[in-house]
Amino acid sequence: MFKLDTADYMISISGSDALRELSSPGKSGSMFFLSQDDRFMIKTLRKSEVQVLLRMLRDYYRHVHTYDNTLVTKFFGLHRVKPSSGQKICSDGQHVLHRT
Repeated sequence: MFKLDTADYMISISGSDALRELSSPGKSGSMFFLSQDDRFMIKTLRKSEVQVLLRMLRDYYRHVHTYDNTLVTKFFGLHRVKPSSGQKICSDGQHVLHRT
């Protein structure tokens, strides 16, 4: 729907140098990362935020499918990632999306 090649997406967000942390955390305490090619922004989410996102997903899909030029944020994926080192980035343990 967004004309995004899956392989390009995975290359942009994967790998040891694929993401760089933005300097200040969000107001909610979430962390933000930017892909090295500046195409994708990644935000860590709390479990409660994931649940809200999943509940609204059907309506979100309908909206972005109906309105091609919508200004609503485009979500390309919801991932749970465990770094190969096994060490989580977030110390509070409540975030479900972590940088690899």
